[in-house]
Amino acid sequence: MEPRVEWDESRWPVVRCRIEGEHHRDMAGEVLDPLARLLQGRRPFALLWDLRELSPPGPWAVRALGELRRRHARALGTILRAEAHVVSNRALLGMVAMISWFQRAPMPERSFLDPAAAERWLTARIDADATLASIAHGAAESWT
Repeated sequence: MEPRVEWDESRWPVVRCRIEGEHHRDMAGEVLDPLARLLQGRRPFALLWDLRELSPPGPWAVRALGELRRRHARALGTILRAEAHVVSNRALLGMVAMISWFQRAPMPERSFLDPAAAERWLTARIDADATLASIAHGAAESWT
C-alpha cells in the first residue's frame, strides 16, 4: 500500500490523523509538522490516531515523536487534552503501548480497535474538561 497521511479537523475538537501504508522517514513531516502546528495553537483538542492500515514504524519514528513531545511538553495536557490510537493488530497495539509507556504523556491515552469508540471516548474527555472548566470559572466568579 502506498504511504499516505491524512489530517481531518472537521469534527473539532476531535482531530483525526489517519496514517496508511509502509512507514518511512519521508512521512515524518506530514505527521509531525501539522501536529506541531496544532500544539502551538491556543484551542484545546483531542487527537485520534487512526493506525489501522499502518505498518509498524521504525525506531527513528519513535525518537521523532519523543522529540516532538519534549519540545511541546507544556502543550501536552493543556492544548492536547487526550489521545486515542485505533489499531487493527496486536503487533501495532504492542508498539503503541510501548511508546506510550516509555514516553509518558500528562494527558489520558487509550488504544481501541473501533474508531467510533475512540471518538466517543475522546469526546467524553473534552466534555469533562469543559464541564470542569465551567465549574471552576463559576466558582471563581462567586468569590468576586
